Amino acid sequence: MSRRALLVGVLCFALGLGAVTVVTRVHEHLARVSRMAGAPPLDRAGYERRESQFRVLPADARIAIIGDSRVQEGEWHELLGRADVANRGISGDTTAGLLARLPQSVPAGARICVIQIGINDALQQLPPEEAMRNFAGIVTKISQLQPPPKIVLTPVISAANTMGGINAAVAELNTRLRQLATERQLGWIDLNATLCPDGELEAKWTNDGVHLNGDAYRAIAAELQRQLPAD
Repeated sequence: MSRRALLVGVLCFALGLGAVTVVTRVHEHLARVSRMAGAPPLDRAGYERRESQFRVLPADARIAIIGDSRVQEGEWHELLGRADVANRGISGDTTAGLLARLPQSVPAGARICVIQIGINDALQQLPPEEAMRNFAGIVTKISQLQPPPKIVLTPVISAANTMGGINAAVAELNTRLRQLATERQLGWIDLNATLCPDGELEAKWTNDGVHLNGDAYRAIAAELQRQLPAD
């Protein structure tokens, strides 16, 4: 190989690495911006498709369960044995994302709104005070609906101990969330008492440390059935 050809090859290789580095840095920057903005770190098109359904679905559900993937993945009609339940979860959502999609995500006929969200805020290392500002905004927006539905908060379900120590942030957020429920006279259902009695999501409830399996959903449904009105 001639020296010139070798030089051209080395230059092309370097440029290729440079392009990869630039693309990688762009993706890292966008991820950082997403975290700073509290925006869902997911496929935006998929998020919008899911959200668009909430604007066209029937509005006669009496109970709306609202949140992230932990809500979206639950088959609530069957779990609760009732047809008047609306699933308003979007995978990857954050408190900022939920705040932005209210009040459209609450069916007009809803009389109870159960909220389970916040794990993605912790995973993105959003400061608890910022998440709480979003929670306060969520409560305010739902409270302004007419007639105002009863709001039931649930603590952020902790993660397993394999998830990089985010549970300290989750615990701090849950302390503030419980205070918000008390101050605003909201309902409170402590799902962590069942799923995370020692402050961590038990292995029997998950296969990846964050998302819930069928046994976990059955346990949640049993708790909701005990505390929500039958009709």
